Amino acid sequence: MLFYKAAFLVLITNCTYNTNIEQGDNMNLTASQITILTTSRNALGSFEGQLLNNVQQDDLEPGEYTIQFQIVEPVVDGSGSATYAYVFWKVDGQQIQRIISVFSGSAISGVANSVHVQLLDQSDRANHHFTGLVGPTNGSPIVTTAQPQTLARDEIIYFTSQPDLGYQILAPTINVNGFQLLTPFTGPTGATTAYGVTSYKVAVALSKGTRAATMQPPVLLTQESVDVLSGAQTNIPFPPDAGIISVLATVIVNGANIQSESVNGTIMFFDANGNLLAAFIPSSFPMWYPVPPGSEQVVFSNFSATQTLTFSIQWGIEG
Repeated sequence: MLFYKAAFLVLITNCTYNTNIEQGDNMNLTASQITILTTSRNALGSFEGQLLNNVQQDDLEPGEYTIQFQIVEPVVDGSGSATYAYVFWKVDGQQIQRIISVFSGSAISGVANSVHVQLLDQSDRANHHFTGLVGPTNGSPIVTTAQPQTLARDEIIYFTSQPDLGYQILAPTINVNGFQLLTPFTGPTGATTAYGVTSYKVAVALSKGTRAATMQPPVLLTQESVDVLSGAQTNIPFPPDAGIISVLATVIVNGANIQSESVNGTIMFFDANGNLLAAFIPSSFPMWYPVPPGSEQVVFSNFSATQTLTFSIQWGIEG
């Protein structure tokens, strides 16, 4: 009887020991971090600005990993934000780069034994002014606004009439027609436009496994919609080293005969020597279109004789 008790105790002890080892190993397969970013003048698709470190995970078990993104504290002033994530998958030190747009729900997968993530703000705040004109007065900290504004506590205000000097606000506002600066305004008196720079938070989580199977790849946005006049075309360069494998394009008709005119919008791919590699009509192919190898630029072509067409494009990223 004593023999069986001893054997039972040994079995329990061994099970507990093995479980602790597995838990320790699994802890090396995950990581998460929150980064505070500041909205900036950097234009969408400029790839300019300071890259901020986020997850920096080395010595992973070789295999498939997924990185998920969440904007956990968005900007409050209504002018929005835009963030790029630079993902560096590494296998034995060899680095593979991907660039995607960050939004709540974006995710990307890759194979690696090390991964580093950096974040870049591309909010283009200089071109996203407050709604309506503002009325600063030289020598006064009081600013009136034509439309109600909501401003964060850390908001820095830039006025078009004095673009190189930012002003701190005295206190945050919630949907009111005006605000007060911490110091008196030193620019010219009169109606002008203004924009604010403020902070927001992005969370990044790394885990073992691949992302959910969907019909949409990770996405990179590099510009807003583009108007192309009748009979004209616009060249769009490829973002460098982002891992692009497909595009999703749309065409909007700014006028009558929407159905018949939309077919005049065409997307064409050219190589470095100007050779046409492929072309498609977005209104007839409203899906992700594979990018031909060797493509160096995309051309929005408007073959309409009368209508201006508005083009937009999303880049599909491998992962």
